[in-house]
Amino acid sequence: MLPQCVALSGAEQIEAVQAGASVRLTTQQIANLGGPTGPTGTGPTGPQGSAGPTGPSGTGPTGATGASVTGPTGPTGSAGSGGATGPTGPTGGSGPTGPGVGATGPTGATGPTGTGPTGPTGAGAAGPTGPTGTGPTGPTGAGATGPTGPSGTGPTGPTGPQGAQGVQGNTGNTGSTGPTGPTGSTPTIPNAGLLPGVTIQANPGTTPSGAAGDIWYYY
Repeated sequence: MLPQCVALSGAEQIEAVQAGASVRLTTQQIANLGGPTGPTGTGPTGPQGSAGPTGPSGTGPTGATGASVTGPTGPTGSAGSGGATGPTGPTGGSGPTGPGVGATGPTGATGPTGTGPTGPTGAGAAGPTGPTGTGPTGPTGAGATGPTGPSGTGPTGPTGPQGAQGVQGNTGNTGSTGPTGPTGSTPTIPNAGLLPGVTIQANPGTTPSGAAGDIWYYY
């Protein structure tokens, strides 16, 4: 019986069958078939960087005021018709007759002119002049008011151009990098006797035969 192998170095040689022929291979070649991959290291995400300052508000200049256009003056309304002429006042009554014949007195002052007839001259002193007749004033004619002309309103001026856009704010600082995750476990050399297609048996003294890729261990 062969002794138990201890502490494989990878240089040990083993007989195997490949493509129907006997070949030699090392335990390192078997190990190179690959073990299971270790878990991926994932560290926590770093904190988010603080937001950058807000850029100034962009305010463009105010557009120029549109020119004021005055509309044409509406036509003047037609003149109202004239009122009717009032009636003529009545003639004043005759003055009273002077007293009887007497000495001729001084000539009295001339009174205001009346619309009535002059009284007869007295034989004595001149009698006073009768009052001036005043007839009532006729009513004032009321002509119709002409229509109001249309309101003159010119068109609105064009809107001024839009102001330029404000400057964009600075970009915020980049967040710090999160810590590195743990390193995956190191693959170990698997037990060759537990691999699929591997046979361990006593040396029959003949060339083994089997499917391509099968491995025999003889003791």
